[in-house]
Amino acid sequence: ATTFESDSPPGWYQQTLPVNKIINDIFFIDSSNGWAVTAGGSSVSDTAFILNTTNGGTNWLVQKTGIENFTTIQFVDQNIGYAYCKQFNSIYLTIYKTTNSGNNWQLLNNIVGFGPSDIFFVNPDTGWASDFINGGAGLQKTTNGGLNWSQQLSGSFGPSKLFFINKDTGWAACQNVNLYRTTNGGGVWTLQFTSEYTIESLYFLDKFKGWMRGGYIANTMGVAYTTDGGFSWTNAQGEVGGFDIKFVNDSIGYSGMINYKITKSRDGGKIWGYQTSPVYSNLSTVMFKSDTLNGWAGGTGIV
Repeated sequence: ATTFESDSPPGWYQQTLPVNKIINDIFFIDSSNGWAVTAGGSSVSDTAFILNTTNGGTNWLVQKTGIENFTTIQFVDQNIGYAYCKQFNSIYLTIYKTTNSGNNWQLLNNIVGFGPSDIFFVNPDTGWASDFINGGAGLQKTTNGGLNWSQQLSGSFGPSKLFFINKDTGWAACQNVNLYRTTNGGGVWTLQFTSEYTIESLYFLDKFKGWMRGGYIANTMGVAYTTDGGFSWTNAQGEVGGFDIKFVNDSIGYSGMINYKITKSRDGGKIWGYQTSPVYSNLSTVMFKSDTLNGWAGGTGIV
Protein backbone atom coordinates (compact mmCIF):
# COMPACT_ATOMS: atom_id res chain seq x y z
CA ALA A 1 0.00 0.00 0.00
CA THR A 2 1.31 3.44 -0.81
CA THR A 3 0.72 7.21 -0.93
CA PHE A 4 -1.40 9.63 1.09
CA GLU A 5 -3.95 12.44 0.84
CA SER A 6 -2.43 14.59 -1.91
CA ASP A 7 -1.68 11.73 -4.28
CA SER A 8 -3.80 9.85 -6.78
CA PRO A 9 -5.24 7.51 -5.73
CA PRO A 10 -5.55 9.07 -2.26
CA GLY A 11 -4.75 7.31 0.99
CA TRP A 12 -3.63 3.68 1.27
CA TYR A 13 -4.60 1.35 -1.55
CA GLN A 14 -4.01 -2.29 -2.34
CA GLN A 15 -1.28 -3.47 -4.68
CA THR A 16 -1.13 -6.99 -6.10
CA LEU A 17 1.67 -9.53 -6.12
CA PRO A 18 2.44 -12.37 -8.52
CA VAL A 19 2.35 -14.84 -5.60
CA ASN A 20 -0.03 -15.40 -2.68
CA LYS A 21 2.40 -15.59 0.22
CA ILE A 22 2.95 -14.05 3.64
CA ILE A 23 5.26 -11.05 3.30
CA ASN A 24 7.90 -11.03 6.03
CA ASP A 25 9.78 -7.87 5.09
CA ILE A 26 9.84 -4.98 2.61
CA PHE A 27 12.67 -2.60 1.79
CA PHE A 28 12.61 0.43 -0.53
CA ILE A 29 15.78 2.28 -1.50
CA ASP A 30 13.77 5.16 -3.04
CA SER A 31 10.22 5.89 -4.17
CA SER A 32 10.49 3.55 -7.17
CA ASN A 33 12.80 0.64 -6.31
CA GLY A 34 11.87 -1.87 -3.64
CA TRP A 35 12.02 -5.51 -2.64
CA ALA A 36 9.83 -7.86 -0.61
CA VAL A 37 10.54 -11.32 0.80
CA THR A 38 7.99 -14.00 1.60
CA ALA A 39 7.67 -16.91 3.97
CA GLY A 40 7.97 -20.50 2.81
CA GLY A 41 10.09 -23.59 3.30
CA SER A 42 7.80 -25.50 5.68
CA SER A 43 7.79 -28.42 3.23
CA VAL A 44 9.58 -29.45 0.04
CA SER A 45 6.67 -28.07 -1.98
CA ASP A 46 6.50 -24.70 -0.20
CA THR A 47 8.42 -22.03 -2.10
CA ALA A 48 9.59 -18.65 -0.83
CA PHE A 49 10.21 -15.62 -3.04
CA ILE A 50 12.23 -12.45 -3.38
CA LEU A 51 10.14 -9.89 -5.26
CA ASN A 52 11.19 -6.61 -6.87
CA THR A 53 9.48 -3.49 -8.16
CA THR A 54 10.98 -0.63 -10.14
CA ASN A 55 7.84 1.50 -10.35
CA GLY A 56 6.80 1.97 -6.76
CA GLY A 57 4.92 -1.30 -6.49
CA THR A 58 2.61 -0.93 -9.48
CA ASN A 59 4.23 -4.12 -10.80
CA TRP A 60 6.13 -6.75 -8.83
CA LEU A 61 8.37 -9.39 -10.42
CA VAL A 62 9.90 -12.56 -8.96
CA GLN A 63 13.69 -12.31 -8.67
CA LYS A 64 14.42 -15.50 -6.73
CA THR A 65 12.64 -18.64 -5.54
CA GLY A 66 13.73 -21.31 -3.08
CA ILE A 67 12.61 -23.89 -0.55
CA GLU A 68 13.47 -21.47 2.22
CA ASN A 69 11.88 -19.03 4.64
CA PHE A 70 13.01 -15.47 3.98
CA THR A 71 12.75 -13.26 7.07
CA THR A 72 14.60 -10.04 6.25
CA ILE A 73 15.89 -8.07 3.28
CA GLN A 74 18.06 -4.94 3.25
CA PHE A 75 19.83 -2.91 0.56
CA VAL A 76 22.69 -0.53 1.30
CA ASP A 77 22.53 1.11 -2.11
CA GLN A 78 20.83 0.59 -5.46
CA ASN A 79 22.92 -2.49 -6.27
CA ILE A 80 24.07 -4.22 -3.08
CA GLY A 81 21.56 -6.05 -0.90
CA TYR A 82 21.26 -8.95 1.52
CA ALA A 83 18.44 -11.44 2.19
CA TYR A 84 18.30 -13.63 5.32
CA CYS A 85 16.56 -17.01 5.47
CA LYS A 86 16.64 -20.60 6.63
CA GLN A 87 16.75 -23.53 4.23
CA PHE A 88 14.10 -26.24 4.53
CA ASN A 89 15.08 -29.17 6.77
CA SER A 90 18.53 -27.70 7.46
CA ILE A 91 20.57 -26.51 10.44
CA TYR A 92 21.92 -23.63 8.38
CA LEU A 93 20.88 -20.01 8.38
CA THR A 94 21.50 -18.63 4.91
CA ILE A 95 22.37 -15.16 3.69
CA TYR A 96 22.15 -14.27 0.02
CA LYS A 97 23.86 -11.25 -1.48
CA THR A 98 23.27 -9.35 -4.69
CA THR A 99 25.53 -6.80 -6.35
CA ASN A 100 23.23 -6.05 -9.31
CA SER A 101 19.93 -4.95 -7.75
CA GLY A 102 18.72 -8.50 -7.21
CA ASN A 103 19.01 -9.80 -10.74
CA ASN A 104 21.39 -12.43 -9.37
CA TRP A 105 21.76 -13.67 -5.78
CA GLN A 106 24.93 -15.28 -4.42
CA LEU A 107 24.85 -17.75 -1.53
CA LEU A 108 27.23 -16.60 1.21
CA ASN A 109 28.77 -18.73 3.93
CA ASN A 110 26.15 -20.55 5.98
CA ILE A 111 25.75 -19.86 9.70
CA VAL A 112 24.79 -22.78 11.94
CA GLY A 113 21.59 -21.80 13.74
CA PHE A 114 17.87 -22.28 14.13
CA GLY A 115 15.84 -19.08 13.80
CA PRO A 116 16.95 -16.30 11.43
CA SER A 117 15.44 -13.07 12.70
CA ASP A 118 17.25 -9.93 11.55
CA ILE A 119 20.15 -8.51 9.56
CA PHE A 120 21.50 -4.98 9.59
CA PHE A 121 24.20 -3.58 7.32
CA VAL A 122 25.63 -0.08 7.79
CA ASN A 123 27.63 -0.19 4.55
CA PRO A 124 28.37 -2.77 1.82
CA ASP A 125 30.97 -4.53 4.00
CA THR A 126 29.92 -4.25 7.65
CA GLY A 127 26.80 -5.92 8.97
CA TRP A 128 25.25 -8.15 11.62
CA ALA A 129 22.92 -11.18 11.57
CA SER A 130 20.94 -12.47 14.55
CA ASP A 131 19.52 -15.85 15.55
CA PHE A 132 16.93 -15.52 18.31
CA ILE A 133 16.68 -19.19 19.38
CA ASN A 134 18.58 -20.23 22.51
CA GLY A 135 21.56 -22.35 21.52
CA GLY A 136 21.67 -20.98 17.99
CA ALA A 137 24.20 -18.78 16.25
CA GLY A 138 23.56 -15.74 18.43
CA LEU A 139 24.79 -12.46 16.96
CA GLN A 140 27.25 -12.65 14.08
CA LYS A 141 29.24 -9.82 12.45
CA THR A 142 30.93 -9.48 9.09
CA THR A 143 33.38 -6.82 7.91
CA ASN A 144 33.95 -8.18 4.40
CA GLY A 145 30.50 -8.21 2.88
CA GLY A 146 29.38 -11.53 4.33
CA LEU A 147 32.30 -13.70 3.22
CA ASN A 148 33.24 -14.38 6.85
CA TRP A 149 31.31 -14.09 10.10
CA SER A 150 32.41 -13.92 13.75
CA GLN A 151 30.22 -14.36 16.82
CA GLN A 152 29.69 -11.38 19.14
CA LEU A 153 26.86 -12.65 21.36
CA SER A 154 26.24 -16.34 22.03
CA GLY A 155 22.98 -18.08 21.26
CA SER A 156 21.95 -17.89 24.93
CA PHE A 157 21.43 -14.13 24.47
CA GLY A 158 18.70 -14.83 21.90
CA PRO A 159 19.20 -11.64 19.81
CA SER A 160 16.13 -10.94 17.70
CA LYS A 161 15.93 -7.29 16.54
CA LEU A 162 18.86 -5.06 15.52
CA PHE A 163 19.39 -1.40 14.76
CA PHE A 164 22.62 0.51 14.06
CA ILE A 165 23.13 4.20 13.34
CA ASN A 166 26.73 3.68 12.20
CA LYS A 167 29.49 1.07 12.33
CA ASP A 168 30.11 1.71 16.04
CA THR A 169 26.76 2.35 17.74
CA GLY A 170 23.85 -0.05 17.71
CA TRP A 171 21.20 -1.87 19.74
CA ALA A 172 20.08 -5.49 19.97
CA ALA A 173 16.87 -6.80 21.53
CA CYS A 174 17.80 -10.06 23.27
CA GLN A 175 15.70 -12.80 24.90
CA ASN A 176 12.70 -10.82 23.61
CA VAL A 177 12.81 -8.18 26.38
CA ASN A 178 16.43 -7.16 27.09
CA LEU A 179 17.89 -4.21 25.19
CA TYR A 180 21.67 -4.23 24.75
CA ARG A 181 23.81 -1.42 23.33
CA THR A 182 27.28 -1.23 21.81
CA THR A 183 29.41 1.83 21.08
CA ASN A 184 32.45 0.04 19.66
CA GLY A 185 31.07 -1.97 16.78
CA GLY A 186 29.91 -4.86 18.91
CA GLY A 187 33.15 -5.52 20.77
CA VAL A 188 31.28 -4.94 24.03
CA TRP A 189 27.51 -5.14 24.56
CA THR A 190 25.94 -3.64 27.70
CA LEU A 191 22.45 -4.30 29.03
CA GLN A 192 20.55 -1.01 28.91
CA PHE A 193 16.92 -1.77 29.60
CA THR A 194 14.50 -4.62 30.29
CA SER A 195 10.97 -4.36 28.91
CA GLU A 196 7.82 -5.98 30.28
CA TYR A 197 6.85 -7.07 26.76
CA THR A 198 8.53 -8.47 23.67
CA ILE A 199 10.51 -5.86 21.74
CA GLU A 200 9.19 -6.42 18.22
CA SER A 201 10.94 -3.56 16.42
CA LEU A 202 13.59 -0.87 16.99
CA TYR A 203 14.24 2.42 15.23
CA PHE A 204 16.78 5.14 16.11
CA LEU A 205 17.40 8.45 14.37
CA ASP A 206 20.63 9.15 16.25
CA LYS A 207 22.42 8.08 19.43
CA PHE A 208 19.76 9.72 21.61
CA LYS A 209 16.34 9.54 19.94
CA GLY A 210 14.67 6.18 19.32
CA TRP A 211 11.49 4.12 19.45
CA MET A 212 10.54 0.52 20.13
CA ARG A 213 7.40 -1.35 19.20
CA GLY A 214 6.13 -3.82 21.78
CA GLY A 215 8.43 -2.49 24.46
CA TYR A 216 5.71 -0.85 26.49
CA ILE A 217 6.45 -0.30 30.18
CA ALA A 218 2.85 -0.04 31.42
CA ASN A 219 0.16 -2.72 31.43
CA THR A 220 -0.41 -3.03 27.70
CA MET A 221 1.84 -3.56 24.71
CA GLY A 222 2.48 -0.59 22.45
CA VAL A 223 5.11 1.98 21.48
CA ALA A 224 7.68 3.66 23.73
CA TYR A 225 10.22 6.36 22.95
CA THR A 226 13.59 7.39 24.35
CA THR A 227 15.57 10.63 24.25
CA ASP A 228 18.65 9.35 26.09
CA GLY A 229 19.78 6.55 23.80
CA GLY A 230 17.68 3.79 25.32
CA PHE A 231 18.47 4.08 29.04
CA SER A 232 14.92 5.23 29.84
CA TRP A 233 11.66 4.91 27.91
CA THR A 234 8.32 6.75 27.97
CA ASN A 235 4.97 5.27 26.97
CA ALA A 236 3.31 6.68 23.86
CA GLN A 237 -0.39 7.49 23.84
CA GLY A 238 -3.24 6.80 21.44
CA GLU A 239 -3.42 4.04 18.81
CA VAL A 240 -0.62 1.55 19.38
CA GLY A 241 -1.32 -1.31 16.96
CA GLY A 242 0.98 -2.89 14.43
CA PHE A 243 4.15 -4.95 14.51
CA ASP A 244 6.87 -2.72 13.12
CA ILE A 245 8.04 0.85 13.54
CA LYS A 246 9.67 3.28 11.13
CA PHE A 247 10.25 7.04 11.23
CA VAL A 248 10.58 9.31 8.20
CA ASN A 249 12.10 12.11 10.28
CA ASP A 250 12.09 13.19 13.93
CA SER A 251 8.35 13.95 13.77
CA ILE A 252 6.56 11.52 11.44
CA GLY A 253 6.52 7.80 12.09
CA TYR A 254 4.45 4.66 11.48
CA SER A 255 4.03 1.58 13.67
CA GLY A 256 2.44 -0.96 11.36
CA MET A 257 -1.15 -2.01 11.04
CA ILE A 258 -3.83 -3.97 12.84
CA ASN A 259 -7.60 -4.16 12.33
CA TYR A 260 -7.75 -1.99 9.19
CA LYS A 261 -5.62 0.68 10.90
CA ILE A 262 -2.10 1.85 10.04
CA THR A 263 -0.92 3.85 13.03
CA LYS A 264 0.88 7.16 12.58
CA SER A 265 2.52 9.81 14.77
CA ARG A 266 3.21 13.44 13.82
CA ASP A 267 4.93 14.51 17.05
CA GLY A 268 7.92 12.20 17.31
CA GLY A 269 6.04 9.17 18.60
CA LYS A 270 4.45 10.69 21.69
CA ILE A 271 0.85 10.46 20.44
CA TRP A 272 -0.43 8.05 17.79
CA GLY A 273 -3.49 8.18 15.56
CA TYR A 274 -4.31 6.00 12.59
CA GLN A 275 -5.00 5.91 8.86
CA THR A 276 -7.37 3.35 7.34
CA SER A 277 -6.41 0.43 5.14
CA PRO A 278 -8.56 -1.24 2.47
CA VAL A 279 -7.72 -4.71 3.78
CA TYR A 280 -7.77 -6.43 7.15
CA SER A 281 -4.44 -7.87 8.15
CA ASN A 282 -1.61 -7.57 10.64
CA LEU A 283 1.10 -5.81 8.69
CA SER A 284 4.60 -4.48 9.10
CA THR A 285 5.20 -1.05 7.62
CA VAL A 286 8.31 0.13 5.79
CA MET A 287 8.94 3.81 5.10
CA PHE A 288 12.00 5.21 3.38
CA LYS A 289 13.60 8.05 5.28
CA SER A 290 13.66 10.89 2.77
CA ASP A 291 9.98 11.01 1.85
CA THR A 292 6.86 11.85 3.88
CA LEU A 293 4.35 10.79 1.22
CA ASN A 294 5.15 7.22 0.18
CA GLY A 295 4.96 4.04 2.24
CA TRP A 296 4.37 0.32 1.91
CA ALA A 297 2.83 -2.19 4.31
CA GLY A 298 3.07 -5.93 3.79
CA GLY A 299 1.22 -8.92 5.21
CA THR A 300 -0.58 -12.07 4.15
CA GLY A 301 -0.14 -12.19 0.42
CA ILE A 302 -0.79 -8.50 -0.34
CA VAL A 303 1.12 -5.22 -0.29
